[in-house]
Amino acid sequence: MRNALVLTLALLALVAPARADDEAPQCILPSESERAAPSRSDVVGHYAAVSESEWNLEVWLNADGTAEVLSEGWEAGHHDERSSVRHRGSWNLSGPFVELRYRGLCETLLFDPALSFAEFGKDGAAPGLQGRHSSVSQSLFIGLSLWRVERLRTIPEVK
Repeated sequence: MRNALVLTLALLALVAPARADDEAPQCILPSESERAAPSRSDVVGHYAAVSESEWNLEVWLNADGTAEVLSEGWEAGHHDERSSVRHRGSWNLSGPFVELRYRGLCETLLFDPALSFAEFGKDGAAPGLQGRHSSVSQSLFIGLSLWRVERLRTIPEVK
């Protein structure tokens, strides 16, 4: 389990040398023109992944265009002894896609106003983000879903 913790933290800390956000590679936006573009205010918020494993990933998209990414990992049974890595960055909205920039990386996330909870075995849906593309192959976001935290807190047995 120690290796999973080290890998989780290393991905954010060592994937790419730190660069200014304006030096980040160009984000590549997948083609999903059938989706309506949300307003910026629809997208602003605090999002988190739902996991039964020894890791946590959260992102804050602030109204002023700043962003924060938090990655945490811990050994099984030692949740209180977690290691955390935080990065500040920026975000922009392009159609239904969020371009998230931090540490010289660019992650493309699809905003879904009703992302299903079925992925973790619950009924319902909430605004969420799905990782679609990254400027690096070892992305923390590709294939991952994150939901608006205030909606997750209303679901029994989900923290």
